[in-house]
Amino acid sequence: MNKSKLVNFTLCFLLSTFFCKAIAQNQAALTPEEITKLVNPDEKKWRNIFISFGGEFVENFNINNSLINQEIAVLPTNLFYVGIGLSYRNQDYLDTFEAELGFNFSNNEADNLDFGSAYNEFQLQLRYERKFAEIESAFFSAGLQAKSMFAGLDIFLKDALVNIDNLNNASNNSSLQHQALFLGPSVSFKWVNPNTERLVLQVMMNYDFNLYANKWKSNYGKILNSFKEDATRFSIKMLIPLYF
Repeated sequence: MNKSKLVNFTLCFLLSTFFCKAIAQNQAALTPEEITKLVNPDEKKWRNIFISFGGEFVENFNINNSLINQEIAVLPTNLFYVGIGLSYRNQDYLDTFEAELGFNFSNNEADNLDFGSAYNEFQLQLRYERKFAEIESAFFSAGLQAKSMFAGLDIFLKDALVNIDNLNNASNNSSLQHQALFLGPSVSFKWVNPNTERLVLQVMMNYDFNLYANKWKSNYGKILNSFKEDATRFSIKMLIPLYF
């Protein structure tokens, strides 16, 4: 190797070493937590089951007009809600898919009325939400919820006596049922643990439009002068994730 080639080789080697060191210095060293996430990523953070509780507020129950006229305890329009569901999210929490089973229930035995009412609902909910804003370790998402509902109403004489030996005369209880289908917007505010990147809490609001409802019916006889329940609903609830 002649002298000029040796000089060029040495110069190239020094320049390449300098640039490599400069690049290495500009890159921050990975923390132990970041190394662990790269080597052994937490796949569980993308899915979880959850329990939920909150309130559901009904615009009005049409059947309350009939109950008032007959001096029967009406259905409250503010219902307590509990539920359990499954949630799945893709990378960076961009899209969320959820399925939930929920229950609403109430029992009204007004002191000044002879007849009380017990009302319960069973709901199946399917939701999709997409993240649209992020604030440090929390973010907002919005989407659409579809809900199918099955409801039951029992009307009973509060001081009724049932004689086991004379059940043919035990006719102080009436049972009614109806079904409905809802669709509406859903908005959530979600908190994420910055260390584990797992979702730790979610607050959700829904507004449900009544798309379809059948008339009140009974499994034990024919109903006269029946009608539908077609009111809209608003709900707010808290979802607590449980990882598996």
